[in-house]
Amino acid sequence: MKKWRQGRWQRLTAGLIAAASAFGCGERTEPHGAISLAEALAPGATAALNSAGQFDFADPTGNVTGPKQIPRAQAIVLAKAFVSGFGSTIRSKLERERGDTVNTAGLTPCRRALYARSPFLPLSADFVGANPELKAIQRAFGSFWLVPFCDASSSEAALIAVSAYNTDLQVTADGLRMPSSGGGWFLWRGVRKGQAAELPIGPESATILGRGLTGRRIAAVPELIIPSPGDGAAWDGRWRLNLTDSVSVQMEGLSTSRRVTTLYIGYRPRRGVGTIDVPANFQPDGRPFHYRADWPSPTSSWEQLMIQRDPTLPLAFDPVTTATAP
Repeated sequence: MKKWRQGRWQRLTAGLIAAASAFGCGERTEPHGAISLAEALAPGATAALNSAGQFDFADPTGNVTGPKQIPRAQAIVLAKAFVSGFGSTIRSKLERERGDTVNTAGLTPCRRALYARSPFLPLSADFVGANPELKAIQRAFGSFWLVPFCDASSSEAALIAVSAYNTDLQVTADGLRMPSSGGGWFLWRGVRKGQAAELPIGPESATILGRGLTGRRIAAVPELIIPSPGDGAAWDGRWRLNLTDSVSVQMEGLSTSRRVTTLYIGYRPRRGVGTIDVPANFQPDGRPFHYRADWPSPTSSWEQLMIQRDPTLPLAFDPVTTATAP
């Protein structure tokens, strides 16, 4: 039996999690420890690695359902147009979160644009119709593309989240053209200096950490899952790691253990550190929201509806404290 107890767990994860996820001072690197990425993966998954030893993510296909979604290339085009047109508007927020000045006019797309999958099912097209308010809700609860932008020193300075449902936006010679009503097309945040991956915890470090903690290889390319509202934004997603075999895990604050074949590794903004989780036994059915039944009438009544959770994905998690593998 191979068992990772709390002391060894802390020693093993301290360097990875602190360096890859803690928003503190100083330079941070993307550590790979004593385990190489290729060693952490099952043989079939290594085909997804590029010449630089990173995951070469393909556009999502099998997990995309519901309304049409834009591809990665279009997300980058829209993100560039957004930064070009609204850079001066978002600059103060970017600088506050980065902790340094940001020349938005000098930002260019860099690194990989990552697809962050929503844990919610899309609303039906018949229900949404032409209501811009419902379209905005659809975008708020939907999947996003995360497009990194670097400054002149090739350091990632900003991350622009582009709704995967931005099919009604156009880039013209005059700039970015949006509908007159709606919202939720873009989100933005500044990136602390020294962050080595696109996110505080990159997919490569998450994969190596999962292998080191469990002794199991990772069976497939990790998938970024957006957290539930209140648990973070699109860039606070957890990497879902499918293990080649089950392990027994002990959860924080719980006396019973559980066997799992999937781990979720990412960044928990409320704690300010990385997190290693498993889905909680109880999962909510979804999240309620309010909308105006007869938009845009100012006298329209407000109604409540539930946006349903994708039954294959969790919204609630339990933090893991130990993992045991035969």
